[in-house]
Amino acid sequence: MNNKAKAHYRAHKHLLAMVRSVIFDMCAATVRITMLLYHAFTSSNCTSTHRLAIYGAFVYLFIPADLLHDLTPTLGYIDDGLLIIAAVVSLFSCMDLNIRIKAKNKTTKLMEKWFHTSAL
Repeated sequence: MNNKAKAHYRAHKHLLAMVRSVIFDMCAATVRITMLLYHAFTSSNCTSTHRLAIYGAFVYLFIPADLLHDLTPTLGYIDDGLLIIAAVVSLFSCMDLNIRIKAKNKTTKLMEKWFHTSAL
C-alpha cells in the first residue's frame, strides 16, 4: 500500500470511529431516557394521576379527532407534541435518586451488552 492509500484508509477509519461514537451516544441517551421514564412510571412515587396523564396523552396521539387536525402543516402536530411533553414532564416529577440510579445501571448493562463497552 502506498502512502496515499494509507492516508485514505486512516481517514476512513477515523470517520467510521466518529460515526460509531455518535451512534453510541445517541443510543445511550435514548436508552437512558427510556429507562428513566420506565422506572418512574413503575415506581410507587408515580400516582394514578401521573399514569392517567401518560395513558391519555398516548391515546390522544393516536385518535383521529384532534384539537388541531394533523393534516394542517406544522400546527397539526403542536397540540400532540405539547400534550406528550406535559405528560412526560409530570412523569419526571415522580423520579427520585433511586430511580435515577436504577436507570443508569440498566442503561450501562444494556450498552455493554449491545456495544461491548460501557455507556457512562
